Amino acid sequence: MKQIVQPVSGGPVELLDVPRPVISPTEVLVRTVASMISPGTERAVTALARSSLLAKARARPDLVRQVVRKAQIEGIPATARAVRGRLAEDVPLGYSAAGLVAEVGTAVDGIAVGQLVATGGAGKASHAEFQAVPGLLCAVVPEGVPPDDAAFATLASIPLHGLRLSGVGPGSKVVVLGLGLLGQLAARLAMASGCDVAGIDPNEFARETAARAGVFALDESGDATTDQVLSWSRGRGADTVLVCAADKSTQPMSRAPALCRDRAAVVMVGDVGMPPRRTPFYEREISLLFARSYGPGRYEPSYEAWGVDYPVGQVRWTEGRNQEAVLDLLAAGRLRVSDLITQSFDIGRADEAFRLLEERTEPYLAIRLAYPTAAGPDH
Repeated sequence: MKQIVQPVSGGPVELLDVPRPVISPTEVLVRTVASMISPGTERAVTALARSSLLAKARARPDLVRQVVRKAQIEGIPATARAVRGRLAEDVPLGYSAAGLVAEVGTAVDGIAVGQLVATGGAGKASHAEFQAVPGLLCAVVPEGVPPDDAAFATLASIPLHGLRLSGVGPGSKVVVLGLGLLGQLAARLAMASGCDVAGIDPNEFARETAARAGVFALDESGDATTDQVLSWSRGRGADTVLVCAADKSTQPMSRAPALCRDRAAVVMVGDVGMPPRRTPFYEREISLLFARSYGPGRYEPSYEAWGVDYPVGQVRWTEGRNQEAVLDLLAAGRLRVSDLITQSFDIGRADEAFRLLEERTEPYLAIRLAYPTAAGPDH
């Protein structure tokens, strides 16, 4: 089968012929129909892989500490061999897709062969003709939801989890900082929840897309934009600011307090720098929250690898249940995502799709990858 990977040692993404995955009892084998490239996350992965060793070390000091500890325990030669081995590896790409069930693990309930499902990667490749998906991250798609829409389920679960953390409800004023793909989804999910939404982004294409969906879209003009948000919120400021930007600088987080009401919440959804000053958050007693991916269960082996679900009475919204919620919103027509697909490529042209991320020669939001409809068992 075909699978897209990023060599850790650098260079462009590659399309490899690899064996079809073999599933464990807690997994589902899915033949992919469509997958969505996550521009912020996947551009960051490819950029890091192409950086120098020094840049990699600066970006991942935790791994540097692991190397140092290994050298102290096992010696420099053994550590050097291990590092060279890691640099020769490939990183599977993708984590949000949809496809048809080809095989179901013996410990998985509620999923049958032939069903259309939305899938979450959980560290495994979604940009591949076949996926081995944890059963709890495989959500059956309601009738009437097309595969292209269903492929957004995991991506949309990320801002949905951030929205849940904020505690907002109908009538709340929500500001979304950064109107890339996650920001667009955050704004639409907030509106589907009955919130009033303002979005801020310097990119005209992003603002126009958000405005067509009903967002009060604003350019970033400093104090003038703050005044517009205050006027829109009856002089109080936003109840919640969702920071969905992908910006290593501290500017987005430094900007957030001025947009908030007293005792509001700021939820960091995107990958941004930490604010340099505590005072603006302290003065308004702002709650600063961090959304960890797409919900409870993420990074927990017992949930993702071993298939142990959390009781619904204890944890209502797990990452898998967030996927289901997105699918239900799509089925009910309360969430629309098809217009967010700006480009489509067959998997055989994956290099073009990822080159677009790097070169930014044209505006993009969601980039769709399509797969052969008749991929056989040996592909």
